[in-house]
Amino acid sequence: MFRPGLTLVVTLALGMFLSGCGGEVGPEDTVRRYFDALSARDSARAARVFIPEVSEGISRAALPEISIENLKIEKISETEDTSEVTAEYDAEITRGEGPTRTHDKVTFIMTKTDGEWLISALLSWGNVLQRDMLEVEEAVTEVAVPEER
Repeated sequence: MFRPGLTLVVTLALGMFLSGCGGEVGPEDTVRRYFDALSARDSARAARVFIPEVSEGISRAALPEISIENLKIEKISETEDTSEVTAEYDAEITRGEGPTRTHDKVTFIMTKTDGEWLISALLSWGNVLQRDMLEVEEAVTEVAVPEER
């Protein structure tokens, strides 16, 4: 006996099961979750993709309104427990003084922690060799620049 309702439920369950298969979440997926959290202005969700040493400062950050377009994510390297991923994108950031458009390329340094890829640092090429995390610079070590002689 054919039961359309039951067939639909079984089909949906099978689809969810199969889409869940195929391996673990990769470092690129973590970067995508980071940008999703930024777009949603959800600092707590953004903090969850960072290593614990960094996440506390981010979870308290007040994120500006951010619109991300033309996001291109590429894995550069990966070992068993580290990875480097770049993201290039156009953004419109709106603060009190109004919107600012920017194009940026960011390198994400990733660490596998308890089986999950987490961000341990960001290197923003738009701000030459300055590590930043959307105005949470105190959460990341500054890059030392040698003095001129």
